[in-house]
Amino acid sequence: MAFTHKPARSLEYFTEKSEFEGRIALVKSEAEERRWQYWYREYPVHMKMVPLLSALEEAIPNTKIIPIQLQGSEFMGSLYWKAFSIVMEGQPFVLGTVTYGDLNRGVSRKETYGIVSRKIRNEKYGSYQSHYYVSMPQNVDSAIKQARKFITPYTNLEIIDVLYPNIKDRIHWRKDMMQTRMRELIDSSGFGWSRPNPSELIVELKNIKDSGLKCVTPAFIKAMNGIDEAHELMLKIESYNPMIRFVRIEAGSDPLVHVSDPTTNENILSYRLSSLPQDVMERVAVLQILERSAYVEDIGYKYDNNIFFIEQEG
Repeated sequence: MAFTHKPARSLEYFTEKSEFEGRIALVKSEAEERRWQYWYREYPVHMKMVPLLSALEEAIPNTKIIPIQLQGSEFMGSLYWKAFSIVMEGQPFVLGTVTYGDLNRGVSRKETYGIVSRKIRNEKYGSYQSHYYVSMPQNVDSAIKQARKFITPYTNLEIIDVLYPNIKDRIHWRKDMMQTRMRELIDSSGFGWSRPNPSELIVELKNIKDSGLKCVTPAFIKAMNGIDEAHELMLKIESYNPMIRFVRIEAGSDPLVHVSDPTTNENILSYRLSSLPQDVMERVAVLQILERSAYVEDIGYKYDNNIFFIEQEG
């Protein structure tokens, strides 16, 4: 299962930038000079957006409404904010977006509300089109109702589905690097018969060395120089099949921590931070001090400050 999403951190990144904050201030200043009449907080908006955005604050609590798209007014000669995304602390992705305007870009020349969500399936459009994830209610009451229905937090299983390739790719890359190094060690001798099964050559050469025999030809002597490392890598590759566990920490002084079951990521176990299993706690503690999107071999992957994938022996 796949989900269409945009990481919330990309929006947070822009709001932290002085140029973006400056743009918000400039749009506000210009709208005030032109006596713009319709406002949501410090943002000039379309008159139809005022009741929707105000209602969403109460309808979807604990969220932040962020402006993301500007529109020019033909009558006022000013810019106003056309679209807003909904984000929530502790959620890695935007929950949804709301807007108002001619969403069909002149095809129907009809303005409607727009509710954008991963949970919407607009069968008027193909699944490959962006409008497939957009609902177009005609009035504000319907827009609020649909926003409450479709703009919801991601579940743990949805987050796993979206983020798991990040850690999976790191694990495959690490295994490929070990495989490459092992082949470099045995191929450096010049043996053409090291493929397609280099493990047999490694085991045989390791056995010869451990028996105390000495090689006399240059190729075998060169192969023996790296046989211990090659043999160690071979054993590591054969046994390397780590179990990956998802960990998400909620906010609070003694937050709830969601951890996937060791046997399947589809089963989520919940603990208080104070009762988190020691092996999970130790790996999370190592990852917490790192920058986001960091990977540590045999420890795991940090997506952000509250979402982790930890490695454990399978």
